[in-house]
Amino acid sequence: MKAKSILIVSVVALASLVICLSIGFAINTSKMQSNANALNSVYERTFYELVDDVNNIEVELSKLSVTEDGIAQQKSLTKLIEKTTSAMNNIAMLPIASNTLNNTSRFINQLNGMCVSMQQYDMSTLSSESRNQLDELYEYIIKIKNELNVLSRNIENGYRIIDGLEDQGQNNFNNNFNNINNESVEYPTLIYDGPFSDSVLNQEIKGLPESECTQQEAEQYLKNIFSSQGITSVKYLTTTNGKFETFDFSVKLNSGLEYYAQVTKRGMFLLTLSALAETGDSNITVDKGEEIALDMAKIVGLNDMKVVWSASSNGIIYVNLVFTKDNVAIYPDMVKVKVDEVSAKVVGWEASAYAYNHTDRTISSATLGATEARNKVSSKLEILSQRLVIIPQDYLKEALAYEFEATYQGYTYYVYIDAKTGEQLKILRVIQTDNGDLLL
Repeated sequence: MKAKSILIVSVVALASLVICLSIGFAINTSKMQSNANALNSVYERTFYELVDDVNNIEVELSKLSVTEDGIAQQKSLTKLIEKTTSAMNNIAMLPIASNTLNNTSRFINQLNGMCVSMQQYDMSTLSSESRNQLDELYEYIIKIKNELNVLSRNIENGYRIIDGLEDQGQNNFNNNFNNINNESVEYPTLIYDGPFSDSVLNQEIKGLPESECTQQEAEQYLKNIFSSQGITSVKYLTTTNGKFETFDFSVKLNSGLEYYAQVTKRGMFLLTLSALAETGDSNITVDKGEEIALDMAKIVGLNDMKVVWSASSNGIIYVNLVFTKDNVAIYPDMVKVKVDEVSAKVVGWEASAYAYNHTDRTISSATLGATEARNKVSSKLEILSQRLVIIPQDYLKEALAYEFEATYQGYTYYVYIDAKTGEQLKILRVIQTDNGDLLL
């Protein structure tokens, strides 16, 4: 009887252990699945932005082929420059092996440079030579568009970008993109061969040190960033091999907030951060959101940042920070931050522009005085504020400019006057939408 009792107790204990292990496994599996879903959502959003870019490129090229009006042609060229630049940036943020889209990336990049060249030298209407060149390119964009749309439909039917990602370049997502870069598709060599030819494809990463960190060092780096908020766990998910090679983690805080974070291998820098916002009533003002965003930048190690734009929409405060030097706001060195109005926590961080562009610049003095620059602004505009800024230009150049915030008939405008030549470099208007304010 005694032996039988021991046997029964042992069986019960073993069963209990199996149940506990099963529960623990189920919980861990659930957490891992949640992290994977978050990562997949980030990639899907970037992919759909790329699809939208290519669709817009196709539309604008088709418009150019049937448009004789010079002003309309210039508008289409501007749209093409914008969308090809966006397409290259989105490709860089996807988990695609560097050689997978070599031909396609170069083609889109050179199309961008060609449009910039045409906009500068075909100031009225496009020449017949330029029109013929663009007509030849249209069929290649159609091929890219069709392949992307096939992959888009697969995603809508349940295909996940993250599946097989751990295979380091041999995953299904890379294999699908190989169809776009197929050697049988003979992409044309564009006539344009100026300084912008390979600038996006081979853009130098200037904002990160050359030294590389290990996965363990990146994990400790995240622990240091969130140490004051109380960390439950930091778990490694995968390594992303894009323009930036990153170690990707999930970070869970005592508050229950869970982040998906990417730390660059080169330079050990927080590239992206995302989390779900809470639902409920707003607890903070936009000014407080700006303060939280600046505090986050200081924790990451960016001490000379300044708010250049903020807006509130659907419970989120969007804050754009830029690096400042000698009281000049440097727009190329930008970090975008999202702050949850309910929890007063940072729920979004995107710093790829800063990682690309930040460098120790020598800022020259303005040749044009502030009063002279103000006189270049339309007299219809009521100027509210002004400051010196550096803004990005074509060919990865930069320009020192006066930024004027102004209003007219209830609209807000931002006018940029070259601080050396007095030329109006850009004018933007704030557009109010259901999803918040935009600058166009």
